[in-house]
Amino acid sequence: MFNFLTYKKFRSNKWANMSVASRLRALQMMEHIEAKKWNREELKIEDLDLGNNLLGRCDYSAKTIYINNQLLNTPNMQFMALLVLFHEGRHAYQYHVVSSNKNPWRFSKAYKWKKNMQNYIHYDGSDKFSYYSMQEVERDTNLYSLRRLQSLHFWFRNEDFYYRTLELKIKEMEKEKLLAKKELGLFYKWKVNRRINRKDS
Repeated sequence: MFNFLTYKKFRSNKWANMSVASRLRALQMMEHIEAKKWNREELKIEDLDLGNNLLGRCDYSAKTIYINNQLLNTPNMQFMALLVLFHEGRHAYQYHVVSSNKNPWRFSKAYKWKKNMQNYIHYDGSDKFSYYSMQEVERDTNLYSLRRLQSLHFWFRNEDFYYRTLELKIKEMEKEKLLAKKELGLFYKWKVNRRINRKDS
């Protein structure tokens, strides 16, 4: 399969004339590329009403990545949909790595991810947001999704909404880091890890 045929579907002149079903198929084709790239199982892509506060979700047990249907129904949101797909696909890769390494080396990513998944911090508004946003698996997926979208610059270099989406993501990540320093102090990573480790005891 020629990957560039998939990439071109996300250009504005193509995306604008595609149905929701066609947009889902394009995202599924991109998930196929991602799964092959990382040698993991391909997950099914489905759209779902996730409300206003959640853009996507990876349900590894159901082998499905859910994309907020607002991203598929709103004009010019294809690059945000790609960011979400890369983010959730990275979670799938994390699960794949952890499940494939029963006894990972203590200083490996697999070990950190496994520890984090066993004591994952969900955000429900009752505690500081930074405990959620700065845990290992979330920092990794955010960084990966940004870098992956940046790697497609050649295909979208003439797309205004591509640059706007990248700028939004960079600002969001910077804002989360500033918030973590404000909420938890300069050693926020250590505090988040301590919280995760404390859940074990």
